[in-house]
Amino acid sequence: MKEKINKFITDYNSVMSYLKVKTSTDPTNNSRQVLAGDSTFVGLKIDLRNIISSVVPSVASGNPKMLSDLGIVIGRDGTLTLQNADILDQKLSKVTAVSDIFNSTSGVATRIQTVLKNMLSASAGQLDVSVKTTSTQITNYTDQIARFDKRLDKHVEKYRNDFLKLQAVMAQVSQQQATITSIMQSYSY
Repeated sequence: MKEKINKFITDYNSVMSYLKVKTSTDPTNNSRQVLAGDSTFVGLKIDLRNIISSVVPSVASGNPKMLSDLGIVIGRDGTLTLQNADILDQKLSKVTAVSDIFNSTSGVATRIQTVLKNMLSASAGQLDVSVKTTSTQITNYTDQIARFDKRLDKHVEKYRNDFLKLQAVMAQVSQQQATITSIMQSYSY
């Protein structure tokens, strides 16, 4: 059981570290990570942190109700640490009491699993909806760019035709100027 709890802490910390990096921004060099500002993943980070820091009401009376009751503490960065292994060893004398904090109906692992299922569901999960929304936005932007390119091409063609007309007028003016100069020279003695 202790090995599974340590694996849970390690896996949870990996997820939180990943989300922290991928949702971060760096104002110093004005860079944003790929998921920065994405409400789905920022919300996931908040949901996970709320789950691990909250009381588990479905455990039996007298049993540990929070991870801190097992000696597991939450750092400022949202990661977990087994700060007091002696407390965990003491609580593990009654395995079901520790198991309930993770696996009961409102247990930490049960609630995390529910959040992840809601996020990752194949057709209606938040991630799928986000992908579909982003895909629709990309299609809309691509269509807008194509329409803009057509308008731009029309403007370019119009300006090209105007320029050609202007060149033709300039050629006529130059020709007329040459004719006028020739006539003027023929009258000057």
